[in-house]
Amino acid sequence: MEFINKNGTWLIRRDWYTDPLDEDTLVPEVTPADKPDPHSQPGSGRRPSPAPAPAQAPEPDPAPGQAHHQAPRIRYKDPADNAGANSSPGKSSGKYNREAAVAYADKYWHEYNPKYKDCTGNGGDCTNFVSQVLGDPEAGGLPADWTWYYRCSPLGGGGSRAWVQTESFANYLIYSGRARRIARASWQDIIRQGVINELREGDLIGYEEKGRIEHFAIVTGRDSRGYVLVNSHTADRYHVPWDLGWDRQTIFWLLQVVE
Repeated sequence: MEFINKNGTWLIRRDWYTDPLDEDTLVPEVTPADKPDPHSQPGSGRRPSPAPAPAQAPEPDPAPGQAHHQAPRIRYKDPADNAGANSSPGKSSGKYNREAAVAYADKYWHEYNPKYKDCTGNGGDCTNFVSQVLGDPEAGGLPADWTWYYRCSPLGGGGSRAWVQTESFANYLIYSGRARRIARASWQDIIRQGVINELREGDLIGYEEKGRIEHFAIVTGRDSRGYVLVNSHTADRYHVPWDLGWDRQTIFWLLQVVE
């Protein structure tokens, strides 16, 4: 907490906290995004940290044919990837239903849908959950294809790489045209630009750390002051602030689902 003495009374000026669930971030000691670097404070007795890089505007979508980082671009309509395509439980409508997507995210944020495999013990269930939110007939209703699908099986079933893996999922959404990346930027730049307010319920946020996307969440609403709230798996979250518990070095991907 940060206090200020006003007319002899100590008042809380601001506070910050890390996510008590603490299962997402790779950074062991989280530094709040709006908290000054203590190493640069006068009288700290430590060498000042290097000056931060100039603020940059949120990065636009990559040009067609360019992948982000080292993640491989996903191939589409390759018969080798078609085992079980379009086999997500039930039948999808084809048009994204935002209201149903949010309702699904609220229903299964903690009580997982038994139709799908729980990937918590195998790298995390966040992307599997967001794929369900987009593609389940009870949810967003986007149809599966040759690359992004979930295969049902009496032995347990499972999702394709694009269904369950964060980087593959992000590349799939962008290059298939199913989502548009409106920003890839730090917390400071996103707040300064106001681009977070362009997200609607049913849109997605990716969380990049150390050059890789590590987590996905779905926008499920706003609080009384208009701050964007999200749901996710691993950790299970219901209507929490979109930036809760993430480090100042986290890069956020803001993705609008194309209807």
